[in-house]
Order: sequence, then structure tokens, then C-alpha cells
Amino acid sequence: MGGRSAPGSASASDARALVRLARPANGLIAACAVVVGAVVSRRPPDLAPALVAALSAFAATAGANALNDVLDRAADAVNRPGRPIPSGAVGVRPAVALAFAGYAAALGLALALSAWAGALAAAWVVLTALYSVELKRVPLASNALVAAVAASPLLMGGISQGRAGPTVVPLGLAFLAHLAREIAKDVEDVEGDAATGVRTIAVALGSKRAMGLSRIVMVALMGAAVVPFAARTFGWGYAAALVVIDALLVLALVRTAGRADREAAGRASLLLKCVMALGLLAFVLGVVW
Repeated sequence: MGGRSAPGSASASDARALVRLARPANGLIAACAVVVGAVVSRRPPDLAPALVAALSAFAATAGANALNDVLDRAADAVNRPGRPIPSGAVGVRPAVALAFAGYAAALGLALALSAWAGALAAAWVVLTALYSVELKRVPLASNALVAAVAASPLLMGGISQGRAGPTVVPLGLAFLAHLAREIAKDVEDVEGDAATGVRTIAVALGSKRAMGLSRIVMVALMGAAVVPFAARTFGWGYAAALVVIDALLVLALVRTAGRADREAAGRASLLLKCVMALGLLAFVLGVVW
């Protein structure tokens, strides 16, 4: 009764902290994007390779998140002190082990599918590692790199079906959505990044200009998203979902009008995350309806 933890409680707590470090919600979004890419590429899709590819994307996301948090722990101590590493819930060594395990699983699963899938998984590993180690200090280029990697699970879905071409249009739209969100996240994190010498676009240009650039990308996304329906690449189901997506984008634009503070950027980031999830639904509806 004297304050000792029950047997096994510490290990259970450590396991939960590692799960938080991997950020499984992000991995689930990546896995869903793979399945959506498969559906867009082939109807009906071959589910077995699509699921293997989805697991590869999930593992790569976990590995990338763990490595990024290891190398970003100083900035997170300011921006997100509740995260597993700065809060002390996870040590650096277990986090590095999780990163290696995630990357290894992603490569192994992808190579079991095909050489092309393995090449894309290898690109995920190399690019996310380069970003965490060095490229996050290159304004805008780092945002574009993360957006490209985050959108590419759609391509992996097409590769799993042997038909990557149909995923090109969804890939481009997803890239814009991710790019707008990555810039907004830089605005949200500008205090910690500036304090630790990380020269993001918000640090380089200032929060106001960076938020303005994110808003420009949002407007570009709204315009580009109409094209697939006008070109009859996607059908009425896509158009119906697009109405909701545009409403969320307008809300994000309204919430950030004349504002570039942490709260406004955080709300924009959340709304853009909803846009990305609804975008995946829109692509599916666009090919089945």
C-alpha cells in the first residue's frame, strides 16, 4: 500500500507510451490511403496485396514518427511537452529501437510485394530520416518533402494493384492538402523551433507570411479539387464530398483571416486533417458512384 506500483504496471505504462510515440492514428490514415489508392486503381481491388502495403505504410509512419520525436525532443520540450520523450515517459533508446523496427517492417512487407513497392518504402525511410536529421531546417523544401511522403501511400496502393497511373490525380490533391497543413504546423510550432535553432518557413518568413502561404495553398487546393470532377475522372459521389471539404477549407480560411497565432494555426491544422480524411472518402465515392 506504500505507493508501490502493481506488478507489470510499469511495463504496461511503457508500452502505452511507445504506442503514443508511434502515433497510430497517423499510421491508420496512411494505411487507409493505401487501400484508397488500391480502390481507385482497380475495381474490385485485390485486397491481399493492398493490406500488406497498408501494413507497410503503417509501420513506416510509426518509424518516422519515433525518429522525428527523438531528434526533435528539444523543440518538443517547448512546443509539446506532453509528448512521450520530453515528458520522460519514453527514453531515447526505446524510441530509436521503435524507429528501426518500424522502418525494417515497412521495407520487409513492401519487398514481399514487389521491387517497386520496396523502392517506394525505401524512399520513405531515406526521405523521412533525412528530414528528421537535416532537411527540416530547409524552409519550404522540408514542407514539400513531408507533403510528398504523406501523400505517397496513395501511390503505394496503386503499386499494390500493378496500376499506379490512376492514383496520380489523388496524389496531387493530397500533396496540396498536406502542404497547407505542414506550413500551418510550422506556424503553430514557431516558438519552440526558433528557440532551438530550427529554421522552418515560419521562422524564416515570420508567422504572418507563413500563414498567408498556407492560405494560398488552401485556395489552390479548392480550385484544383474541382478539376477531376469537371474532367469526369471522378463522379457525383466525389462532388458531394467535395462540398463538405470546401466548407471545411473555407472555415479554415475564415479562422486564420488576419491571424497567425498558435491557436489559429492549430485550428487550421485540425481542419486540414479532417479535409485529408474526407478527401480519401471522396476518392472512393468518386469511383464507385
